[in-house]
Amino acid sequence: MVAAASKGYLKKYGAPNHPKDLINHKYIITNNGIWHFNEGGKEFTVKVKGRWKSNNARASIEACKQDIGIIYLPKSSFLKTLENKELFPLLQNFSSTGSSAWIIYPNREYLPLRIRHTIDFLLKHFESWEE
Repeated sequence: MVAAASKGYLKKYGAPNHPKDLINHKYIITNNGIWHFNEGGKEFTVKVKGRWKSNNARASIEACKQDIGIIYLPKSSFLKTLENKELFPLLQNFSSTGSSAWIIYPNREYLPLRIRHTIDFLLKHFESWEE
């Protein structure tokens, strides 16, 4: 997971030096407002609130490019955007080693076998996935 912001946002608000500095910033919330960081081998979280929220990674990345706020997503979600320097990574010294993904389905009680097999396949496929 990586926090990032646009050049315009950073020019206007500056870059946070530590996750605790996030309190002074604007955020683009994707799936939830709990961001995970690591300092000295210890994991900790920062709860953020934002006026802009979306569960669509592309829409969130576009909002970030428009200087709306800081985004926090899996690096793989916007690697090309970072490589093209459209967005700039933040707080890299505090990056969490975890990744975040959800499998959403309606009900566990009457889950069709093909869905259960799909979930099992995805869990096995991504169990050692590194961002």
